[in-house]
Amino acid sequence: MLKFDEYPDSCPPGNAIKFEGTFYRLCKGNPFCKEDFLTHFEAGFNFPSSKLCEAMALSFYDSYAHAESLKNQYRKKFKDHSIIPVKIIEKYGVGILEEKKGHLNLWENRNVDIFSDLIKEGGDKDG
Repeated sequence: MLKFDEYPDSCPPGNAIKFEGTFYRLCKGNPFCKEDFLTHFEAGFNFPSSKLCEAMALSFYDSYAHAESLKNQYRKKFKDHSIIPVKIIEKYGVGILEEKKGHLNLWENRNVDIFSDLIKEGGDKDG
């Protein structure tokens, strides 16, 4: 069962699958904090209504280089952000990986707390 009670039609997409592996997330600081693991939807950010499905997912990248590329592309917005490795496991939810940019949208399952798992694993260190 997914995190939110309601999602837009076809969200997450039917081809979303479970993922495992190390992915990278842009976080406001180092060390990261709980707010770094809120979706745009939860954080109350502005986004076009056509992007509601994506706003209900967490963004990750499949490599440090892909995360750094996005950070450099939007230097003004992400200049003070750090890139944190995150071990994604199947129980976290389902996602879609855009291979060209290495971007993963991950729609979380209910009762998943990636931030707490990272803290338990010492994930704020290089890993």
